[in-house]
Parts: sequence; structure tokens; C-alpha cells
Amino acid sequence: MYKKIYIIGPVGSGKTTLAKCLSKKYNIPYYELDKVVHDDIKHCKRSNEEIEELTNKILENDSFIVEDVGREILSNIRKSCDVIYYIKINRIVLIFRVIRRYFKRLFKMEECTYKNSLVITFKWLFNDLKKQDNFIGKIKNDNKNVIIISNREVNKLIK
Repeated sequence: MYKKIYIIGPVGSGKTTLAKCLSKKYNIPYYELDKVVHDDIKHCKRSNEEIEELTNKILENDSFIVEDVGREILSNIRKSCDVIYYIKINRIVLIFRVIRRYFKRLFKMEECTYKNSLVITFKWLFNDLKKQDNFIGKIKNDNKNVIIISNREVNKLIK
């Protein structure tokens, strides 16, 4: 079993869901790296020094699960992990999930730590998808143990 797991994928791919399930299954703490980069209380992006301090605290752990879209500023965590799971899901499924998430947050059925905007979220999604193939090559250079998984394989990991 892996002790340090990094989960990467575009907006709506199921990163947080997978991280929570694996955390519970293996009794390993998980971290949403959005919360490392953004201050939920002040609603602003943290300074590079603050981000580095918080990532160093995560790296002090013997085991952890982190999830992120793959920000370059967090590459030190990515390079230190035993495995990277890259979630690659059908675009139609992602679009459906982004729309569903928007309405859940609009009607306060789900917490949102940033401005709930369908336009901004779609910009993030399409930006992630546009960079996807180049990014997968880059993370394979950072860490030799990169596993690309589909939605079906995510469901198997969760069970």
C-alpha cells in the first residue's frame, strides 16, 4: 500500500471524493490543496511563503493523501509522493458534474469556499482539459509511479 498519495484531475473529476474515501479506508489524513493555496477565512490567495509553510507541514507526515488540479507551486509535494493518480474522465461527464455542483452550491446543498460561478468553473475545466496531455507527461517526469485512472477505476478504488 502507498503511504503518500497525490490525486490529480480536472475540476469535477472526483478528486475530493476519492481522497476522502481512501483516507477513511486506510486511516490516512487527506488534504485539499485548494485550502493550502486559498485562505477560506480571508477569501484570498495565500502568499508563496504561506503556501510553502503549509506544504512543509504536510510533508512532515509519514503518510498523507493530497488532491489538487496539479498546480506547479505544489510540485514539491507531488515529487515526494509514492504514487500519483491522475483521474481522466469523459468530458461530457465532467460538464454534467460541474453543472450539478453549481446548482448544489447555489441552493446551499454543498459548501463552496470560492465564488460560485458557472462561467469561471467552466473556464477552469476547459483550461485543465486543454493542458491535460502535456501535464500528464510532465508529472510522469516528476514521479515515475503515475497511474491514469478512469471513472470506473475510481469507483473500484472507493469500494
